[in-house]
Amino acid sequence: NYPGYNFNISDQRRALEFIRDFDRMIRNNTVPRLLYIYLPNDHTGGTVATNILSPTAAQQVEDGDVALGMVVQHIMNSQVYYDPKDDTGAAIFITYDDAQSTNDHIHPHRTPLTLVSPFAKPRYVGKQHYVTASVIKTEELLLGLPPNNLDDLFATDLRDLFQSEYNHITLQAGQFNRVAMYQATPAGQRVWNLVKTLDTARPDQDSRRLGALGRISMQADELYMQAQREDKLGSSSYREQQEKLISIAESIVKNEADSEDEN
Repeated sequence: NYPGYNFNISDQRRALEFIRDFDRMIRNNTVPRLLYIYLPNDHTGGTVATNILSPTAAQQVEDGDVALGMVVQHIMNSQVYYDPKDDTGAAIFITYDDAQSTNDHIHPHRTPLTLVSPFAKPRYVGKQHYVTASVIKTEELLLGLPPNNLDDLFATDLRDLFQSEYNHITLQAGQFNRVAMYQATPAGQRVWNLVKTLDTARPDQDSRRLGALGRISMQADELYMQAQREDKLGSSSYREQQEKLISIAESIVKNEADSEDEN
């Protein structure tokens, strides 16, 4: 019953399906040593996500954040997360499958990686150079499996993120936001509506333009909220700034999709 790649289905629904299945496996003592959980709405996509409050990029990402909190909190409060009898536990590796063509302050290929484990170093920021294969290599080391290929063989593992002692960190439902609260403004929604002209049916499809529209949509939201606070929504200066953003967004949409989508 776990929903596939469909932006009209909330990631919170996926989280509930996982929790239901996970509890069944706990009861039957059939929890596998490796679980892969897929929460796709952080990809963002179509504007028809009627099951999500306001289907802009930021709202879809926040929907995935809430779902992730639901999953992590449930696993952390389960018997598989930490066993005090033999001082063993689980590890949850959280990352995106790619950077989705969205720049950060250093490089467009960077993407976050978070480790949740009873043996994770608390509040520690890794200093090694990691790649996606680093997660796979660490999973193989924990499971006693050989490398799949040269990529994971030569990748840096994630042992720098672990410690040998139980960290006593817990997570309760009230410790994270259980409601996707981001509200798109009319200006941001106007930009994001241009996604209707793109084909985002498959993962990473037209990701360059999709990422750009997401960023501009949030810029339009910020500009709107600032003008609203200053009671300047009717000013010519505000309208000119918003029209500039919509013009940039429309010019991006008119450009052809990037070559990676054609391959």
